Amino acid sequence: MLFASRQSNPCDGNAAIGDSEYSNFNIYTLTLSGGILTDCARLTSNVNDGFATYGVDPSSDVTWTDDASKVVFAAPDHIGTGRNKLFWVDSTVGVGQSVGDQYDYPPAGPVIASEMIWEDVLVGDGIIKVSLNPGVLINIGDKVSIYELDSFTGEISQSEIAEVTDIQHDFGNFVTEIHVTPNTVNAYLGMMSGGSSFVEYPATLRQMGQNIVPLDDNADWWDPNASGNYAECAAAYRSKLLAVRKPSANAEDYVCGPACAQDGAATTNANIVMISDTNADSEYTVGGGDNLIKVTNFHGAGAYSVNQVWPMKPKWSPDCKMISFLAWDRSPGNTNPTPPSKTSVYIINLDAEHSGFEKATLPISSLTDTGVYPIYKYDDHSMPANFPNWSADGKLVSYSLDRNNALDLEQASSDMDNLVNQMFGSSNYDIYLEYVLDQPESQGAIYSPQLMGNVDNNEMALAQCPTHAASTCPNKPNSPFVQVSQMYSGAGAYLRMLTLGDESEVNEGGGILFQDGIITAVFPPNVVASSTVFYNTDPTAYCGGVLLPDCPVDPTNDFIVQAGEAREYFPDGTNFESYARLIFRYCDNDVDGYVDAGTENVHVATAAGTKAFTYNSLTNTCRIDGVLTSGGTISADSLAVYYWDNVGSQWVRMDGAVDKVNKTITVFSKHFSRYDTLGFRTGLQAPVLVPLQITDIRTYPNPYVQSRNWADGIKFAAGGLSGYGPINIEIKVIDIRGSLVTTLAGVVNGNAPTDFSNVLENNAYTLLHWTNPVNAAGRPLASGVYLYYMTARTTNYEVTHKGKFSIVR
Repeated sequence: MLFASRQSNPCDGNAAIGDSEYSNFNIYTLTLSGGILTDCARLTSNVNDGFATYGVDPSSDVTWTDDASKVVFAAPDHIGTGRNKLFWVDSTVGVGQSVGDQYDYPPAGPVIASEMIWEDVLVGDGIIKVSLNPGVLINIGDKVSIYELDSFTGEISQSEIAEVTDIQHDFGNFVTEIHVTPNTVNAYLGMMSGGSSFVEYPATLRQMGQNIVPLDDNADWWDPNASGNYAECAAAYRSKLLAVRKPSANAEDYVCGPACAQDGAATTNANIVMISDTNADSEYTVGGGDNLIKVTNFHGAGAYSVNQVWPMKPKWSPDCKMISFLAWDRSPGNTNPTPPSKTSVYIINLDAEHSGFEKATLPISSLTDTGVYPIYKYDDHSMPANFPNWSADGKLVSYSLDRNNALDLEQASSDMDNLVNQMFGSSNYDIYLEYVLDQPESQGAIYSPQLMGNVDNNEMALAQCPTHAASTCPNKPNSPFVQVSQMYSGAGAYLRMLTLGDESEVNEGGGILFQDGIITAVFPPNVVASSTVFYNTDPTAYCGGVLLPDCPVDPTNDFIVQAGEAREYFPDGTNFESYARLIFRYCDNDVDGYVDAGTENVHVATAAGTKAFTYNSLTNTCRIDGVLTSGGTISADSLAVYYWDNVGSQWVRMDGAVDKVNKTITVFSKHFSRYDTLGFRTGLQAPVLVPLQITDIRTYPNPYVQSRNWADGIKFAAGGLSGYGPINIEIKVIDIRGSLVTTLAGVVNGNAPTDFSNVLENNAYTLLHWTNPVNAAGRPLASGVYLYYMTARTTNYEVTHKGKFSIVR
C-alpha cells in the first residue's frame, strides 16, 4: 500500500531519520501480511533551502506502475521550468533502510554545486576531473549525481550516483579531481571533447533521469494513475498511465503518437491525458517514444470562465474499462474568490458492456457527452466531493464528501500548511459508496449512496485491496479496505484498515450479506412460482369480479405475469440506516431476452413432485429435470419489482434496473417487506389472479394456560385474509433451544375460492386450530416461550411468517 505522510517518522525504526530533512511530505509503503499492515519503507526524500521545499506534491495522487516495481508521483521542478512534473522511484526498498540509495534523494532540489566535467570519463574510472574550483561546495561523504546531457534534446542521456571519497586540486592542469566510489559504470564526454557532462550535488531524481515528462515541459502535471497488466484488465487499456496536465500556453498543449505536436483543439485548461508504453521499455517517457492522447478536452478561456471544468484525480476501474474522476466546476465565483470548490464525481465508459451503458469517444469535451455518467453532483447536495476510487469488483465508486462545505482547492494547493489545514482543519469528510451499474438513465439513474465511514471529524480516501486472480489479497471478494481517519479535532490522521466478512453465504438459497460495501439481499430464481396472468386495465374483470385492493395494477395495456413468488424473506419493516440493495435473479440461459419457459412456474412443478428445479449460483444457470431451461414469452425488459404496502393494502412498483447480462433486477429499499417480481406477456388469455394476502398474524390465547384453556387449544389467526383458495398451512413449532417440537398442517377452505367468511370469528380468520398442544411424542408442552414458522401456500402464491407464543402449565 502506498501513502504520503508529513510525519517525520510514520514508520517505526529507521525508515526516516531526523526532524528537519523529513518534516514535509514523503511517500511510504506498507505490506499487508497476516491481516496486518507491516514492513514500512520510505521511498522519497525532500530538502528545503529556506525558500522552497523540494519534494513530493501532497495534493497529487500517487500510483504504482503495472508491476508495482515503481511508484509515479508529482513534484515541483523549481530549478527547471518551476512547474509540477511526474517522476518515478523504485519501490523495491529494503525495510528500515534510509540512506545510500535513490530514496535518500529529493525529486528535484536546489543546486548547491554543479561542476562541469573537463576530461572524458571512461567506464571504471574512480577519479573525475572537473574544471578547477578550489571553493567547490562538495564534501567528502556527499552523494553526487554524474550525468551527461543529450546535445540535441537537452535531456539527461545517462546518469549514476556515487559517493565522494576525496577531493584534490591540480592547479598545474587547472582541474579539480573528485574521487568517487563505486567506480563509474558509464563513460562521459568531457568539455574538452565537446561534451556536456556534470558532477552535481545534491543528487536528485531529476538528475538521475527518473522524470516521465520532459524537463523543459511547460505544463503542470498531477494525479497519476496506472492501469494494471493482469488478465481481468481490458487488453486495450493495460499498462496505461492517466494523469492531469495543464499547459501554460496553447502551444504547450500537445499530443504524441509517438512524435509530439500541438493538439488541433489546444487549450490551457487542465485535462486528463493517457500515456502508453509504446516503445515497450517498461517506462513511461513522454516525448521519448511513448504515445500521449487526451481523455478529456475541456476548454476554459481564463482562470475562471463560464462552463469551465477541471478534471482531477482520474482512477482506472479494476477491469480497465472505465475511468472515474473529480469534476471541479470553475465557472465564475466558484472558489474565486469565495469557497467552497464545487466538485462532483463522474465516470467515463470506455469499453464496458453493462446494460444501458454507452461507450465514450475520446476525448470527451462535456460532462453530458455520450458515455459520461454522473456518480455524485455537487449542485444537488452542496457538499464538495474528493478522492474518487473504485471497489475491487468495479461495481461501486467511493468518494469523500466534505459535509462542512468548506473545500478550497485553490488554497489547498498553494502550500503544504494550507493543504493540511484544508484536509484536517476546516473540513469534515465522510466516505460514501455509490453503485455504478444503475447510473444510466435507462437503468433508473438511481442515486443511493452508502455511508461507509463516519466520525465527528474526518474519514477519507477509501481504497480496497484488489481481488483479480493474480492478487494475493485476503478474503476475496470482500478484501480489506484502508482509509484515512482523523478521530477528533486537532488530532493527526491515521491509516485504518477495515476487514469485511460475509454475514451469510450467498448460495442457491439466496441470503443477506455485506457485499461491495452495501447490505445486499439476494433472491435466487428458484423462488419463482406462478405462470398465471391478468389483464390489468380492468381489475374488476380479472380479480374475482370486484375491485379488490390487493389486485396489482400497472399502468400499461399489456398482460402482466408474475415472474417471482411474493415472499417475506426478512421480517416486515426491518429497517436500515441507509438503503439496502435487493437483487432478484431470473433465468435466461439462452440469452434471448425472455424469462425461460417453465421457470416462472417452479413451485407448482416441484410441489407436484414431477419436476426438479435447480439453480447454479456459480454459473448463473437454471435447469428443470437436469435440462437447461430456454425459450419463454416474458420479456426481461418488462420485469419490475413490487412491494406490498400494508398500510395502503396495495402493490407498489419500485424503480430498478434490469441487467440482462447478469440476469438480475436490482432495486433499493430502506426496509424489507413482501416483494413480487412481475413481468409482461402478450398474446395470452387473461385468467383470474387474486394474490394471497395474510396480515396481522397472531395466536390466541397467548399465553396458553393449560389448566384454564385445555379445552380451547391454540388458534393461529389473521386480521386480514384474501386470495384464491384453498390455502395450505404448515407451521413448525420450535423451542428456545432451537429444537423442532412438532410440525402442524392444515387447509383453509373457504365458502368459495375467494370467500373465507366461514373461518371468520371474533374479527379474525382462523388459519389453523391446534386443539391439543403437545409435542411430536404426544407429551404436553413445558412452560416457556416457543417460536413458530408458518408457511401459507395457494396454487400460485406463498406467504411466510414467524412469531412466538407462551405456554403456562
